[in-house]
Amino acid sequence: MKNILILLLVLCIHFAAKGQQVLDKGYFIFTEEGFQQLKQSNDTLYILRCSKNFSCDKKTRYHYKILSTKKIPNYTILKLERLDSISLTLNPYPEDRFSVLTLKDINKQSLSYIQEAKRFTRSEIDTLQIQQKDLDGKFGFTYYSEDYLTELGKRKQINTKKEIEEIIKLLNKPEYQAIIQKYKTSGVIDMYAIGLTYELLHKAVIESGFNPIDAREKFNQLMR
Repeated sequence: MKNILILLLVLCIHFAAKGQQVLDKGYFIFTEEGFQQLKQSNDTLYILRCSKNFSCDKKTRYHYKILSTKKIPNYTILKLERLDSISLTLNPYPEDRFSVLTLKDINKQSLSYIQEAKRFTRSEIDTLQIQQKDLDGKFGFTYYSEDYLTELGKRKQINTKKEIEEIIKLLNKPEYQAIIQKYKTSGVIDMYAIGLTYELLHKAVIESGFNPIDAREKFNQLMR
């Protein structure tokens, strides 16, 4: 009887974790070092530093317990608890260690990552209600799947200043200006707008038909 109860408990835990499965693969965003990976394992969300060949540091940068997930049209809302201790502080596990992350348009190639800047206590996060109207029009960073990035990596490299100039011209298109406006009104935490710069650069490079993996280095080399 005891063994049956243990088995039932294990099965309940297993299916509860499966019920919160949002990501079936890792997704990558461009960073100065290479990539940052977002991946899920059971009820835990991980953020890892990775090189350009998708080799990720075994030491987790951040990890979060997924408290709940909610799906509404185009969006998946995750309520999270940060599991990492905050260094150099007298309170490494503050009461407001809870947050909300929304993933938009998850598909085989990419997803949009919308981070709520505000932090919450446990009681606040438990009662927080988010509707679609709260999310429509918000800026999100683009994460790409490894398979899609591998395909993009087979494209031709940027080799001339003229090619760079043509890519830069794309930033004046209405769709790029709309991204900038969303960014300005979304309260994004992004020091020196580095994330926005990478978002626009790699989007324009991909639209132009070039390999985005080394695009930033190519820009720096050719524009000196």
